[in-house]
Amino acid sequence: AASFWFNQRVSAIQGPSALAVLHDQTVWLSVDEALWQIAPDGQRVAIHDTRSLGIQGRVGNIAQDALGRLVLGVRDQNALYVFDPAQGQVVNTLKPQWPADLAPHASRAISYAFGSSGKLAIATGGGHAVALFDATGHFLGRSPPGLYRFTNGLWWQGETLWTTNTNAYELIALSTPDMVP
Repeated sequence: AASFWFNQRVSAIQGPSALAVLHDQTVWLSVDEALWQIAPDGQRVAIHDTRSLGIQGRVGNIAQDALGRLVLGVRDQNALYVFDPAQGQVVNTLKPQWPADLAPHASRAISYAFGSSGKLAIATGGGHAVALFDATGHFLGRSPPGLYRFTNGLWWQGETLWTTNTNAYELIALSTPDMVP
């Protein structure tokens, strides 16, 4: 059993896997099973063990929500963990309500981004779609079928959601809430 565990650890990706920069220029970095808080001058200020925060697995996505909290995603989990950097703890769990056709891609979401109104956009990667949710996780809409050949990048500019159509080498702007280009 010890040999099996060791071999899994050796073959697993080690080191930094996600980061977010807050408005105060503080950097939050996911490293293995920890969140590092780094001051604007580059000094590490704190390390938070994600297991002690109630998160099992490595944080692979970090996004800042409209309230300035960090939302942490773990591969192969449908829940998103809302982390308050000021308190240093998880304060909520967000469980987006996926439509049936996209539900198989929920735990493999590539990235997500929050708009200033609290809307959450999630790129499904191999699901070839972007899904839109309200701040509580209620499904609002999705990109039109056939629009993407893999999507992973997201960012908001006002009410416009910019996305990447990765394998087609293009950027697509979606108007919200109707999610059309």
